[in-house]
Amino acid sequence: VVSGEAAALDRGAWVQFAARVDGERFADCRFRAFGCPHTLAAASLVAGRLRGAPLSAASSIKAASIAQELDAPAEKMGRLLVVEDALRALLADLGRVQ
Repeated sequence: VVSGEAAALDRGAWVQFAARVDGERFADCRFRAFGCPHTLAAASLVAGRLRGAPLSAASSIKAASIAQELDAPAEKMGRLLVVEDALRALLADLGRVQ
C-alpha cells in the first residue's frame, strides 16, 4: 500500500490517496478529502481512474484536465491542484517502495 497527501488549508482543501499495488497495476485506490464539492469530485475521479489502471497511467492525470472534465470554475483551480499534488505524493511514495 502506498499513500500520498497534500493540503492547502488556506484554500480549505486536504486530500489523501491510498492505493494497493499489484505488480504494474493499481489494484485499488481510495481517498479521503476535505474541501468543496469540486475537490471531492476531483479526488473521486482520480481514485476511480486509478483502480485497475497501469501504474504509468497516473502520471498523465493533470488538474487542468480534471477541471475541464468537471466543468469547474477557474477559481477552483487552486483546490484541484491540491488533488494533483496528493497524486504526485502518492507516486513519490510508490517510487520509494519499488
